Amino acid sequence: MDFDTEGSGRARAGGDAGGHYRVLFDSIDEGACIIERLPSGQDGRCDYLYVAMNRAMQAMFSIADLSGRTIREAFPDVAEDWFDICDRVLATGESERFQRESAARAMMLEMFVTRLSEEPPRLLAVMQNITTRRRAEEALRRSEERMRALINASSDVIFRMSPDWQEMRRLDGHGHPADEAGPAERWMEEYIFPEDRQQVRMAIAHAIRERRPLELEHRVRRGDGKAGWTFTRAVPIFDAGGTIVEWFGMAADVTERASARERQKLLNHELGHRLKNVLSLVQSIANQTFRQTGNLAEAAEIYNARLVSLGRATDILTETAWADAGLHSLVQAGLVSVGDFSERIRISGPDLDLAPQQALMLTLTLHELATNSLKYGALSRQAGVVRLGWSVEREAGQRRFVLEWKERGGPETGAPAREGFGSRMIGRLLPAAFQGRAEISYGAEGFEFRLEAPLGEGVKVRE
Repeated sequence: MDFDTEGSGRARAGGDAGGHYRVLFDSIDEGACIIERLPSGQDGRCDYLYVAMNRAMQAMFSIADLSGRTIREAFPDVAEDWFDICDRVLATGESERFQRESAARAMMLEMFVTRLSEEPPRLLAVMQNITTRRRAEEALRRSEERMRALINASSDVIFRMSPDWQEMRRLDGHGHPADEAGPAERWMEEYIFPEDRQQVRMAIAHAIRERRPLELEHRVRRGDGKAGWTFTRAVPIFDAGGTIVEWFGMAADVTERASARERQKLLNHELGHRLKNVLSLVQSIANQTFRQTGNLAEAAEIYNARLVSLGRATDILTETAWADAGLHSLVQAGLVSVGDFSERIRISGPDLDLAPQQALMLTLTLHELATNSLKYGALSRQAGVVRLGWSVEREAGQRRFVLEWKERGGPETGAPAREGFGSRMIGRLLPAAFQGRAEISYGAEGFEFRLEAPLGEGVKVRE
């Protein structure tokens, strides 16, 4: 390709070939020019002469044809490294492709420079304005950086799936489960337990069929191999024709929430069980009270007093979420009915905890003992006292819980003519609840009651 340097760069008159090359030169979309190396000046600086310039380059820079002018003349602020590149291509004959920014025109150019001839020393430079592409690439890079920052900042699992969910294409698991660069075709076997796979497959099939986001809470095998719970939400990505090409999803670790829900479920079940027991106890108290008392007003008063004692015990158990309750607190609840007489009941014993059922039964028993003492026993006289004590004793190599109620200074008592609610509670119901045995004495010195029971789930030594 050889063009003269005069006029507007038209082909030499040596034949039609030059004209054809000129037509081709002007028809390409990329900007192009032929430049020729000039001898270095007195200042030692080199320069290049524009031999020819196509229309695309003129349009790219909004300039007229610069053929016949030098680069330094047309662009005084040209960077020196541009000349270094051109000289290197001339010297080596090896073409170079590079990018350079035109700050004056706010353009990014992709340049290709190749040697046309050594004599005269000429080069062909082809350039393309890639500003739009670079901006798009930069925008994409920044978008990817923001997405990566979001993924890194999030505690959720981020994943990509094939349209049919057969292949996991990427997983950022944050340890729940482990990261997977993908693709992975055995992701379900890796992360979903066998007994849960059918549920997951059905949810996936429904989402694919309906072409809607998938939402599902399910178990998952965590990075440490343990079971966890996750809430998965994935949205389908469509192409221009409306076909699903991929699924993008996030899965939140909801193990704590699921565990709390399970604990709440168990607690509600246990609470319902406890409530039924309490109601059964209330019904038993009502039946015994009103059946054995002819005076309705008196029966109502006794019944209310027993319910107050029971209510105090349930208050204590509610504070511990119906776990074990301290024996000292239960004793106070059981003796609430004696009021001002409580100072005449001498209490002693170590810190022990009772299970809910044992706590309720002992509280009611103490209420009956105190009430009977006020009516018929030591507390019915000014000099009478009660000693309530408990201890842990060792018998035959096993530790046992022993509780004693001893009345002194009261009238001589005898066994009741008929078994009432109090007698039944003390003699049968309480020992059965503690899986122990009771001893009752109506001696001349005063009424005595003794309960012996094994330590275990019902009675525990406080650590």
